[in-house]
Amino acid sequence: MINGLELLYALGAIDETSQLTSPLGLQMAEFPLPPMHSKCLLKSAEFGCFTEMVTIVAMMQIQDVFITPYRQRHQADVIRKKFAVEEGNHITMLNVFTKFVENGRSKKWCSDHFVNYRGLMRADNVRSQLVRLLKRFEIEKVSSRGH
Repeated sequence: MINGLELLYALGAIDETSQLTSPLGLQMAEFPLPPMHSKCLLKSAEFGCFTEMVTIVAMMQIQDVFITPYRQRHQADVIRKKFAVEEGNHITMLNVFTKFVENGRSKKWCSDHFVNYRGLMRADNVRSQLVRLLKRFEIEKVSSRGH
């Protein structure tokens, strides 16, 4: 419990008397997410990455992004590497979701690229919910890609 309180204090969600701060702590409490994720979302516009952050956080809510069929393991690995980037798994998840949307949220595209269609549809739903919640707090929808 002490570690949890220390984390909330470090994130600026509570003050020295363990009361929720205003507005940050009160806003963070509205999210059904770990505190670090909610703070990232609330501060994302300040860093010019709202669109990317909301997608990454939504993708983090699903179990398995990639599917690896036993008989097609090598082919699945080759395709998975096309999404991977040196910056890490978070950007890889962003790339997968971006391509999923660009391809019309296609079940066939997911199958062809060994991607979990149901998981991505769930992430899309979670993303929409998070965007609606962030709209209540008037967080500006900005992107590092300029749109």
